Amino acid sequence: MQTERPLQYAETLTAHDHAVAFYETPEQKWRLVANHLKLNLNDATPAFYVSYFEDADRVRGSLRERGIDIDRQRANGRFKILEFGEHVKNQRFDRMALELKGVCDQFSGGGRD
Repeated sequence: MQTERPLQYAETLTAHDHAVAFYETPEQKWRLVANHLKLNLNDATPAFYVSYFEDADRVRGSLRERGIDIDRQRANGRFKILEFGEHVKNQRFDRMALELKGVCDQFSGGGRD
């Protein structure tokens, strides 16, 4: 099936790979996201998820459903959700950039959420 190709490709990624993928259903999206986050978090590599108009609780719930102990990862300072919906709506891309830089600096310095 054609729609399975991105999912099959995503399963070949390693912990530090980056990719852009298109999906057709929410299930495909969360399968892609969860598989990639698991690789990084299992490798003790910090990760973040950028949310534009999704509720952070819904994001955490979707990741929990797919076997990621997101609460432990957050407590260990290895996972953060960046909520950019208001910044996008108000076209405050400078604030998005500052917040993203802060998280990258925090993760590279071993900071906590």
